[in-house]
Amino acid sequence: MSESSSNRSQGSLVYLVFCCFASAMGGLLFGYDLFVISGAKDLIVQHFGLSTLMEGWFVSSAMVGAMIGCMLAGTSSDRFGRKKVLVTASFCLLACSVGCGLAWSQASLIFSRWIGGVGVGIASMVCPLYISEISPARLRGRMVTLFQLAICVGIVTAIMINTGLLSWHDKIKGAGATGLIGWMVEREVWRSMLGMETLPALFFFAMSVIIPESPRWLAEKGRNREALAVLARINGPTVAATELAEIDATLGAESGSLMELFRPGLRRALFMALFLAVVGVYGVISYSV
Repeated sequence: MSESSSNRSQGSLVYLVFCCFASAMGGLLFGYDLFVISGAKDLIVQHFGLSTLMEGWFVSSAMVGAMIGCMLAGTSSDRFGRKKVLVTASFCLLACSVGCGLAWSQASLIFSRWIGGVGVGIASMVCPLYISEISPARLRGRMVTLFQLAICVGIVTAIMINTGLLSWHDKIKGAGATGLIGWMVEREVWRSMLGMETLPALFFFAMSVIIPESPRWLAEKGRNREALAVLARINGPTVAATELAEIDATLGAESGSLMELFRPGLRRALFMALFLAVVGVYGVISYSV
């Protein structure tokens, strides 16, 4: 048996990592989008002359969009598929980066931030869901942590880019640079901070188009042949058939309602999850302000 035939029979770990990495890019943009505003806020307030009310709305508009994105993500991904919703999230984040970089008014800037927030909300829900559904059980935990790692990388990247651009801004301003470059760095450096998101957002969009649909969603919609093809490419045909049978069995046994979250056994976990989420969002907003 040739090496290529052996790889096809055993599946491809590289393909699995690629799919998970593509989805985890949503986490990187999540972290970058929420923290990049901390370095650009004061410059934006000065540039547009934002009032205190408009400044607060500008900072919180992404959070409002994220809340809407979270509410839409579950139903949309169940109806249209994980892949299509990921493509939508990547498009929102790409539109946000371009729109913020080219913003010509308060309204256009805030609207772009709001669109980016919708993308962040969708990504925060669907990216880890996609990774967990496409990963085999033995690797699922490790693969899902890629999303959390990507968020941290995005946060660090935003801080490093803000620090670098502000340092460059101070050097050129102190040297009294003139001309177009001097004017852009002195007055428009915030556009570079926000516009830097365009490259990873474009990368996320391109990879979201390439990756396959979630095999679990395909099986749920009765498209078992397509689900089996995806699983076979990751795990090989023998393991894929077993996993597809397990997915079908799980789907057949699923039942429940929203009220089950308030049962005595789950109530405390629900409270802790909501508490940590609120504290986390408060910390992000506090850092941004």
